[in-house]
Amino acid sequence: MTYCVAAAVDEGIVFLSDSRTNAGIDQVSEYPKCFRFVWPDERAIVLLSAGSLATTQLVIKQIEKDLKLTTAEDGGPAPINLRTMTAMSDIAAYIGRTSAEAQKVQRRTAPNVQLGSSFIVGGQLPDEEPELYLVYPEGNFIEVSPNQGFLQIGETKYGKPILDRILNNATTLDDAARCCIVSMASTLRSNASVGFPLDLVVYKTNSYRLDQQVNFPQGDRMFMKLSEAWSRGLLQAFEMLPRFDWESQQHRFNIGDENQSQGGSNGQQAAAIIGNPAGLPTGTQYQSVQPGTVSSQGPSVATDKDVPAAADNTGPEVIVSTEVFPRQVS
Repeated sequence: MTYCVAAAVDEGIVFLSDSRTNAGIDQVSEYPKCFRFVWPDERAIVLLSAGSLATTQLVIKQIEKDLKLTTAEDGGPAPINLRTMTAMSDIAAYIGRTSAEAQKVQRRTAPNVQLGSSFIVGGQLPDEEPELYLVYPEGNFIEVSPNQGFLQIGETKYGKPILDRILNNATTLDDAARCCIVSMASTLRSNASVGFPLDLVVYKTNSYRLDQQVNFPQGDRMFMKLSEAWSRGLLQAFEMLPRFDWESQQHRFNIGDENQSQGGSNGQQAAAIIGNPAGLPTGTQYQSVQPGTVSSQGPSVATDKDVPAAADNTGPEVIVSTEVFPRQVS
């Protein structure tokens, strides 16, 4: 399987794909899933694929074949290809037809094989705004929603939460790229069928160029820094989550009668304070209480902390605080 994601924001479009293809746990290969078609200052188109590798390769071969047709044959209409079409929706329909035809041809010899492929296609044509489409295996397609400006294909569930929380139309192009990388990092961590190398393409609106492209091989320093920073941030955010009531509430138990029955004298008071959340005054006298022992003045609490000595003769009262303090995350 694979994972591809594309995000459309006001500043442009981000495309990101992995390169892992497998036909079982012992048949893992690397094939590109990101295909670029650019005519500088005229049009820029990016195609991402997921699904049947055979179907994807047939689609790409047909696109390349059609691009070689620069003039009409036998006086017929102008050739239909990525260079001649004037709308991104026409390109999405063209990809859908080509994919459906490729599957139809293959089913003649492999009727019981899964041959479907999904595609994300986006970019910008002359005098048009940047557009982004998802093409289904059946050949139909949809445009990205203005209320959810991203599309995914392949192993989509692992990397979706961060996209839902971060992306919107006003997100900067660079932040959208970082968001997509985090989405990919989450998927890589949870799904072994997705893998390096990764291809990132960042298209800036009205540039008609693909100048910002990055390939992340296994162990890439930049990718690892982003992934590790995200992991640390998650741990820190987790430690700051609100605590349950039982983690911070102080429970008081009056056990005066029980203390007297166990041989306590003068109504000795014992207090066990865990973590000292209340902040004891300085200069307080402490007596050492061993876990699970009973002092000569009365019962103690099973704790390895020193506790204040007796303060009055009104009968013992034990104060137990279960406050939990967050750990420091380096």
